[in-house]
Amino acid sequence: MIQNKRIFVDGDGCPVLEEIIHCASEFKCPVLFVHSYAHSRSDLLPTFVQEVITDPDREAVDMEICNRSSTGDITVTQDLGLAGLLLAKGGVVLSPRGNIIENEQVDFLLDRRHDEAKKRKAGKKTRGPKKLRDEDRHFFKQQLKKILSKKQEF
Repeated sequence: MIQNKRIFVDGDGCPVLEEIIHCASEFKCPVLFVHSYAHSRSDLLPTFVQEVITDPDREAVDMEICNRSSTGDITVTQDLGLAGLLLAKGGVVLSPRGNIIENEQVDFLLDRRHDEAKKRKAGKKTRGPKKLRDEDRHFFKQQLKKILSKKQEF
């Protein structure tokens, strides 16, 4: 069992919740599924998954995760701003595609996101994210299991 470490899920639109639950179950790691009530789910979650519902404010989920997380916790998110805050707290950040986001990358990724937003605002078309494939889901599970197995060694 992983002591005092949790997996936080930025649940507003997280496409890999099933994969997270599968891995967390295997490693007996608690999960906090944080989402706004606008993104509520009707399916039942396992007992080791705590559902935290926030109001629909734009940054409410991010602030809830940031306030609750601590050093060593794992967060699954696509939000680069949240990733930067969590990395500064000593957290581990994993994208839904299985990419481990590290301090050295955050500034570059945020800068690229800003440039893409400027292009869109100027009326230019930019590419959105590619559709999540089965290979992406498999890679995500591999990465999460790798992170959880390292945490278990401590």
